[in-house]
Amino acid sequence: MKLNKYTFRKLVWLIALISIIFDGFIFISLPNLPMNIKLNSRFEEISMTANDFLEETDTKLEELEVRRKIEAERAFERKKALLAIKERERKLEEEKAIYEANHYIEEPQIEITEELNNETIDEPNVYQNIEWYTMEVSYYCPCEICCGKTDGITASGLRAIEGVTVAVPDFIPLGTKIVIDGYEYIAQDRGGYIIALDSNTIRVDIFVNSHDKALAMGRYVTQGYIIWE
Repeated sequence: MKLNKYTFRKLVWLIALISIIFDGFIFISLPNLPMNIKLNSRFEEISMTANDFLEETDTKLEELEVRRKIEAERAFERKKALLAIKERERKLEEEKAIYEANHYIEEPQIEITEELNNETIDEPNVYQNIEWYTMEVSYYCPCEICCGKTDGITASGLRAIEGVTVAVPDFIPLGTKIVIDGYEYIAQDRGGYIIALDSNTIRVDIFVNSHDKALAMGRYVTQGYIIWE
């Protein structure tokens, strides 16, 4: 059975009273002291002991209650933080799905036709102005960490736009169209990290609106092509 604070105090005083009655028989036998002085002295002694014990117990109970409240608050804060993280991940997934739905374009289909004599193969003109690259893709936003400034103005002089702007190496003219994973972007920005690693591999940096989203999108290697005009 769980005792509350007030029941516990009554129990302590009951034990003290029983102790006084029991000890009274011993103190009566003491010489040269009236019985009432003996009993009063013993009662005061036991009362002081009981009060000290109850005060110490109350202090410990109060400390336990404070600790319980602190732990409950910490557990609530941890739960709230976890829910916030899950909600942010859900919103990022929604933004990514909307982005992919609005920006997907089909890659050009290259058709090869053979002459009747099977000696020559003609390729359509669309193949002539496309150059494929292996691309190391990263993401950035208009913040101090990513750009060293916060105005969002690109190397082209235009303001960066999510789903449009991509930073490219210097050999690619600004304004050139680039298709990455089936999505078309426009080369509008530069970056010290954005370089050509070799003749077939380049780094590109895709613009997004927030730093959290840039971190969530991460880095990866894929195939893409430049549309030369």
